[in-house]
Amino acid sequence: MPSGGWFFGLLPGRLADPLGGSQWVNGQLALDPNGPELGFQLPPAGEESNARLAEQHADLLEQVRAREGEVAQQVTNVDAVMTGVRGLETIAESVADQEYAASVMGQAAEHRKLGDRLKSELASRVSAAEKYREVAAQSLRYIRAEMRRRGMLLPPLPPLMKDIDGES
Repeated sequence: MPSGGWFFGLLPGRLADPLGGSQWVNGQLALDPNGPELGFQLPPAGEESNARLAEQHADLLEQVRAREGEVAQQVTNVDAVMTGVRGLETIAESVADQEYAASVMGQAAEHRKLGDRLKSELASRVSAAEKYREVAAQSLRYIRAEMRRRGMLLPPLPPLMKDIDGES
């Protein structure tokens, strides 16, 4: 009998922790019957429950959407800074006081440097999002093929991933 903690009889003469038992019952974990105590492990490929396949599919798409959201936010940041630069340059060109105009152009130059850094970060985020989308697509192909094999309905894909399994 295990020492400490809460355990219950999941199978005759075998004890298990309640969380592991509930995850086994709902298909998140597979039963490992070897050993004196019941153990649980992630199910091997092809033996996931339908619910687990749908959950994995949703998790992957959520990660793809999160990365795309980061890219969109960075685009907004770059646009805001560059709009500010154009505004400062317009102000500098429209004032008669040359000293003030030079000061404003200096501010515009500093903002342009910030914009350049943000553009560089944007390029990195776009690259990371594209790479993650490629990796996620590989997993989604497997998951969707398994869902199709089991006769499950396939969840919709975001526009940038429509072609991963021949959908249009």
